[in-house]
Amino acid sequence: MTKGKQPPPAVVVTKVIRKAPGTTNPSSTSLPSSSSLQSRFKRTQSGTSGNYGMHRSASSSNKRRKVTHNSLPQEKLSIRAEDILGSADKEDAIKSLYGPQPRTSAISSRVLPYTIDERHFAPTTQFSPRAEPLSLADMCIRAAAHRFDSHVLPLGVERPIAGEEEQKEKERNGPNGAGNILEKARVAVRKPPPKYRARTGLFNYDEGADQDYAGETVSESSSGTGGKSRRHGRQDGDGLRITQHERLQREWHLLVTKEFWHLRNAYLLRSHLPPSFFPRLQEALLQHNPRCLTRHVLATYFVLGREDVKLTSSIDALSNNPWWPATLLSLILAPGSATINSSASLDASFDGNASCSGHSTAAAQQALRSLRLEGLTRISTGTLGGFFRAYRSGQHLRTVSLRGCVGIGASAMAALVSSSSGCGRVLKSINLDHTDIGPEGLEELIKGAGAQLEVLKVSSVERLNDETVIALLQRCKEHASKADPPFVPLAKLRTLKARKTAIGDVAISSLLWLCAESIENINIANTQIAHRGNFALLALALGLPGYEGQASVAPSDISSMRSPTRVRKLVLSGLLCYPSSFHKFIHALCLHPASDSAGTASSPDWSVSDCRLETLVLDDMRMSLSHPDSARRLEEHGLSAEALESVRTALLPVLRARASIMTQSSAGAAAFRPLMDRISLAANARLGSRSGAIVRGNAFEEEVMHRFVRDVGRVCRRLDLGGITIGVEDVPFAVDSQEEQEGEGVDGVHALSSGSKRDVRQARCTLQELIIHADVQDEVLDAIEQGCTALRRLDLAGSHASPERVDAILVKNRFLTELDLTLCRGIARGERRDYFAVRAAC
Repeated sequence: MTKGKQPPPAVVVTKVIRKAPGTTNPSSTSLPSSSSLQSRFKRTQSGTSGNYGMHRSASSSNKRRKVTHNSLPQEKLSIRAEDILGSADKEDAIKSLYGPQPRTSAISSRVLPYTIDERHFAPTTQFSPRAEPLSLADMCIRAAAHRFDSHVLPLGVERPIAGEEEQKEKERNGPNGAGNILEKARVAVRKPPPKYRARTGLFNYDEGADQDYAGETVSESSSGTGGKSRRHGRQDGDGLRITQHERLQREWHLLVTKEFWHLRNAYLLRSHLPPSFFPRLQEALLQHNPRCLTRHVLATYFVLGREDVKLTSSIDALSNNPWWPATLLSLILAPGSATINSSASLDASFDGNASCSGHSTAAAQQALRSLRLEGLTRISTGTLGGFFRAYRSGQHLRTVSLRGCVGIGASAMAALVSSSSGCGRVLKSINLDHTDIGPEGLEELIKGAGAQLEVLKVSSVERLNDETVIALLQRCKEHASKADPPFVPLAKLRTLKARKTAIGDVAISSLLWLCAESIENINIANTQIAHRGNFALLALALGLPGYEGQASVAPSDISSMRSPTRVRKLVLSGLLCYPSSFHKFIHALCLHPASDSAGTASSPDWSVSDCRLETLVLDDMRMSLSHPDSARRLEEHGLSAEALESVRTALLPVLRARASIMTQSSAGAAAFRPLMDRISLAANARLGSRSGAIVRGNAFEEEVMHRFVRDVGRVCRRLDLGGITIGVEDVPFAVDSQEEQEGEGVDGVHALSSGSKRDVRQARCTLQELIIHADVQDEVLDAIEQGCTALRRLDLAGSHASPERVDAILVKNRFLTELDLTLCRGIARGERRDYFAVRAAC
């Protein structure tokens, strides 16, 4: 390279990483940059057409490809990954699925004000539900997000810089401008310091070090006052040009002495904000002020020296520039990046722990504890593997999320749990949804981190079936038995998500046998489990009662079977179920062994009081019309009325026990908390009402939805009836006095108060989220208005809702913040997405 010629950014990033302390092998620690990422994706398509949607700019030349010789060997992309990267539509779909925006454009939403009228909190009766007010931390974070560009960023920028203006500002301001932090990392090409001296205050605070996001131009020019330098800005009445901060200081009579410059908001945010607050601030910015999340703001405030780093495709700066995630990862490895927050000093922990000194707090902030890269389709295996091998503080990394990173392969998992990184000994949660790791990557992960892994998500991972999963589990068991000390792989697993994979009954049984005592959340939607409609193997693996005699294993294995699991969340969407097998399974799921005073399980006694089931998802189910042992396979789409009745009769005793416990523990005040978290029956069109397109056959089918909503649905936090055409007779959110006297509902909820029955009946519904994607009439909306008073979200897409009915629901539900009115024919098209703003302006 000729003298004086600026090297390309890819070379600079590689040099910075090679100078990282503690690095022994420079070739293994070089992290591929944006250009190398493009060139590697180019080389992987040898012999294929298309360029994966990557448009190389004029500055991308063959010379920049030479940087990739010392990078890690690139894995060949799978056919699915090549197909996704070769189609812009498919790639955008992956980005929107795994990096969703906090607010969907089709949903009308509003932000509740800081101060809410007292009558919103005052209950109409003693037992009416009331919303919790915002905490002081939430209010401060929201205020900072709304005024981030004008009151937090240095120099009081009125608007964030984006696009070409950002590059112009960076070139104009030099190292003290928008790219200050990035220029510090690229020491090889850092521009010379500015001509004026750095201003320091009483605490040696450098004002220039805080100008990572400049709005007013700082330059040198000769003026009429003896050739002295002045800062260009707005002109004040005295003829001097002042900055926005100086103008605010004059208007509000603030102290302008240098001794108080260290108290500026940007410096306090970067140095003294508790580490746990940065993810919350980033989410608030993404929701209220997303244009402020530029690449320089991300690097300065949310990447360097942070414990929790989250980079998703929902951030426009990362979605539109696919090479920037790799650059931000390289900044974590840059020299000095771990000591950005070394000046933090807190007297006490915000989690209520014992007080800690400033040194211990700063040391805790230097270690990366959570890394979330979601929806970043262009990040490669070599980039991520190089980062894990070069990062020397992996012994603190506990959470990794790579969902939607379709180019991540098995070698990245090997680098993650390698002995050099030390992450395998502490990793507890990993999300690998829609990645390219395959069985090889899953095997490397279980071997390296299976001893303490608690959360494993492998949805939409290819080549995971009964044959491959059983083989890799056998090898993992052999590896664990030879380890020092030996361990049982996945023995501490609490969450397993394997939806949209090819695993079947044998594979899921092998997995659940390892974690039967700890598993709580299971998502096996759209798999090959119970492909004949028989749930016997799944129930046997979970240790449910009534299935011991159906085991096909040795009696010694049955005698050593662990105690039944206490599942909190179960997702069975898209599975095939035989009516009698499903009935037995769902009833056994709600039975658990009674515990004595010592806390030991007594196997002969079974009770529903210890049932922990909170979420049950039965979307788009299929019913088997033929016996599981029959050679014929006849099935029908949608959950049947008999299956829904089985769910109601199984959950009814559980809800009665919970309501009774809540009433006794808090004198009825807490009984209006939801008794279950979520019940979902979406896309089961067979459960439609008589007035719908699908006609019910007999009286039993006509009343089954009514009984289910009355006894189970209205005491949940979220009820999803999307795709089911319902009538007013199907949604008894407000139970009448006749049904209450019959005692067919949840007894513990009916007998909560001796006061007015009408008031208690209106307050009993605990629904906070109600989803109805169907053609419903105004009578259904009247039932929602009369029975629901605690809604936070209401989905009425495709209904005949009129503005009068929706306004009546809003009056009863003061804290309703999300409203979906897509394709509502009773509301004008221009008002559907901004309904709250339109009604407020009227």
